[in-house]
Amino acid sequence: MVFSMKANGWFGKKRIGWGIGPRRWQGWLVMAIYAVTMIALPRVVDRAAHPWLVGGGIAVLSIALLTIMILKFEHAEHRRP
Repeated sequence: MVFSMKANGWFGKKRIGWGIGPRRWQGWLVMAIYAVTMIALPRVVDRAAHPWLVGGGIAVLSIALLTIMILKFEHAEHRRP
């Protein structure tokens, strides 16, 4: 079974510049959750006692975000002439 990400892609190419960004409310929700957890993680975890836990948490969150962005990316065949 082949799935088309065109109809339900949460992320797509930026209209101006390089990169991808949120296109649907689900993409914006993922970005908001990522931002909140990145802000909260160093405040919740004791950085003095567990510095590797903060760094590892940031790495895991960033890899999870990139994975979701790749899986939910809207591929456009034709963008510019």
